Amino acid sequence: MVQTKSPVSSRVLKFLRLPLGSKVLLLEAWMTLGLSRGMVLTLPFRWIAPRLQARLPDSAHVSGQAEARAVGWALRVASKYTPWTSNCLAQALAGKRMLHRRKLTSTLFLGVRKGEQDEFEAHAWLDCGSVTLTGGHDHAGYSVVSSYPDEQT
Repeated sequence: MVQTKSPVSSRVLKFLRLPLGSKVLLLEAWMTLGLSRGMVLTLPFRWIAPRLQARLPDSAHVSGQAEARAVGWALRVASKYTPWTSNCLAQALAGKRMLHRRKLTSTLFLGVRKGEQDEFEAHAWLDCGSVTLTGGHDHAGYSVVSSYPDEQT
């Protein structure tokens, strides 16, 4: 009898073959997504919003494109494997936190658009310089209602 690999075991093997830095980044993204989702579910947004415009030291990077792209990759991959819903807002909040830890400046955007039945749809995305890390698949169709850029001290 020939045994085939289950999708779970092939994903585990793929994860185990990653370099250590990628494993750590994925685990950080997974945990930060959980914390961000918990915040979205339990806290009013008016409590979250003031913490989105972090003050970073003068040594903060406006660019760090490779590192920012790696964070975006980790968030996209980790969000597929969370037992909770890692929606666009949770991903943007998690990404903002991860970039802040790396002293990379970012801007979180909140936007709305009218859906097919004239209902409003909301979306969040995160940019670091010219790179859109999360929510970039279709944010062009949304009107920005609020943005939260980091500020340097």
